[in-house]
Amino acid sequence: GCTGGTMCEYTCDSGYHDAGVNQCDANVCTGAPPLNAAICLGDDTNIPGNGDLALTLVPACTPGTWCEYACDDGYHLESGACAVNVCTGTIPINATVCTGDEANISGNSNVARTVVSSCTATKCEYTCDDGFNYNGSDCESLNQCIGAVPADATLCPGDDANIGGNSDVTRTVVPACTAGTKCEYTCVDTHHEDAGACIANVCLPPSYTNASYCSGDDSNVPGGADMVSQLVITCSATKCEYECDSGYSVNGGICEPDGEWIRVGLYLGQPAFSPACGDPFSGYPGYTLDRGDPCPASFLGDVYDCFDETIPGVGNRVELQCHQKL
Repeated sequence: GCTGGTMCEYTCDSGYHDAGVNQCDANVCTGAPPLNAAICLGDDTNIPGNGDLALTLVPACTPGTWCEYACDDGYHLESGACAVNVCTGTIPINATVCTGDEANISGNSNVARTVVSSCTATKCEYTCDDGFNYNGSDCESLNQCIGAVPADATLCPGDDANIGGNSDVTRTVVPACTAGTKCEYTCVDTHHEDAGACIANVCLPPSYTNASYCSGDDSNVPGGADMVSQLVITCSATKCEYECDSGYSVNGGICEPDGEWIRVGLYLGQPAFSPACGDPFSGYPGYTLDRGDPCPASFLGDVYDCFDETIPGVGNRVELQCHQKL
């Protein structure tokens, strides 16, 4: 710098320094460039003042400061050097790091390990191992069946153990167990699945007149399905059986009063007429009865009915018939 009492002295402009022998050299950054770092933009030109500046390694570039270096992407400042970014924190238990998440971590800082429900583009993420449930922060114990236990149902074998996936599974009622699906229930033998619930099996029509269900036959119907009712002569272990009431017996699929009954009627046709039940009976001369006419009071049945018959050696005939007790 200028000295008092000395004439004809010059001082270097800002950005330059005295290099001796009447020479001003441009200021420069001094020191070895740090590894895995780059000089901040413009920091090595137009360095103000009248002296060189030592290189410095900083976490982030500072405007108005020169000769600063910042770590490259994927590195951060640590103990005066640029260290590669890594995942930090305790490794989560019952979890696995997302593919590639612990390498090539961008930015200029380490990243804390976190547990997530599913992997994203963020580094250092972990997802729960198969059979463990993400609870919002970590992986809790094995998944389990949740929801009310269905009534009148049985758990499919092994469905409440070794539940895969990463969440609890809701209990469901199904017609039949499904391999590989957990928490399924099937209905007990006396019930069947209907809209996700177990409904008691029932006896279906037909119903029979002058008859009653065999004792207990219309409850606890087995087989996993409703059962069609039937009329039997003698009750058996089968459900939904009807037997005739006292004073009645099975005859032709119905219950008729006890006794011997025969079918009697009026012949309406001979081969010459070639009649059929669909023909109008009034068209045959000499007969006054028609199908649908009332039966006599002593006959069983309300009206005469028509039957087709084929008699060997004679041919076809039709007959109006009622039942009469002998």
